[in-house]
This record gives sequence, C-alpha cells and structure tokens, in this order.
Amino acid sequence: MIDLHILHAVSNGIKAYQGNQAAFEGLFPELGQNLRTKYWNKFSVADVSFTKGFSRKIEKTPAISVAYEEASSMNEQLLSNGGRNKQLFLSLESRIKICDKDYDLTRILHRVIQSVLLLFKNGFLQNGYLNFDFVSSEALENDEGYTSSDEIYYARELTYNAQRILEVQPFSDEVEVFWQLNLNIPFDYNDADSVVENVLAVPSSE
Repeated sequence: MIDLHILHAVSNGIKAYQGNQAAFEGLFPELGQNLRTKYWNKFSVADVSFTKGFSRKIEKTPAISVAYEEASSMNEQLLSNGGRNKQLFLSLESRIKICDKDYDLTRILHRVIQSVLLLFKNGFLQNGYLNFDFVSSEALENDEGYTSSDEIYYARELTYNAQRILEVQPFSDEVEVFWQLNLNIPFDYNDADSVVENVLAVPSSE
C-alpha cells in the first residue's frame, strides 16, 4: 500500500504548494528571485497526472508514477516468517518517476516531491511504517522510452526505503483446512467429491 500512501501525500502536497507561492519559493533558497518566479509560473499552472506503477504509455504530462518492491530478510529480523510466528518484517523500496516535456518542470517536481515527503514523514510513521527515508535520485535526462523524433521527454526517478511489520490476526471462527491433498485442488466445499477425496487422514487410536 505504500505506493498509494506516497501518491496521496504527493498529490495533496503539490496542491498545497500550488496555492502558496511564498511556501513554494521557500523550497529554492539557492535561486535568485527571477528564477524562482519563473519556476512558480510553470509550477502553479501544471496539471499533474498520477499513476500506480510504471507504464510505457503516457496519457498526459507532467506525470508522476510510483512502483514498489517488497522483501523480507531473515538475517535482519527476529520476528518474520521463521518458525510459527505470524509476522513479516517487510522492507519496501519505492521508486517515484517524474516525466515531462519541460526540463525545468521535471526539476521543479523533483524538489517538490522531496520536500512534500519530508514534510509528511510523520504521517507515514503514524500509519505503521517504522521508517521512511530518501535513498537517492537518478540524473535528470531524456527518457528514451518516450522520446521520439518529434518529442523529447525528460525523466527523473527517486528511491525511498521504508519498513513495516505485517501481522496476521486469526479469524474469529476457526477455519478448517484439509491437508491430505488428492484429486480436487483447490478444495471445494460445494463439491461432494472434494469432501471424500480430501478428507484429513487421522491415525486410528485403536
């Protein structure tokens, strides 16, 4: 779900900065006023689209997309999927991609995303993430996947890492599972043959 949380934070953060020129210009203290004004004029009217996952087709730009991967390392956790514990210690790597035809706007959105996710970091921690940290950004360059002889697209990708614990709570009513598997897989409670073919074998006490 971290991709949805990132998109939610970034979309709301962009909306907030588009309504506050002073806050936006405060993100670029190293720039002169003329360039900050130029950046504001581009950013304030940008209609940013948001997508989940990386697509090879862009409906409109500027576009921001988020993809993520999960991993669980037994070397890094005491809980997790070892033994009978019903917990997973998950490491989440999120990649946020910005794509646009305007070089400046791609640069602007990169700074805005970094700032928004730093500003809303406590929100991630309050929603169960153990941490949420910026890792790196790739160079801003042409996106060969979209660039053609007629149009040039620019792209930049940011990487964030987070961790959280996934804990499974038992059902309120016990779920019966038949573990002797024969012909009918998966088990179908509505199929009379499944009951016969997959009955749990219990050794006789006699």
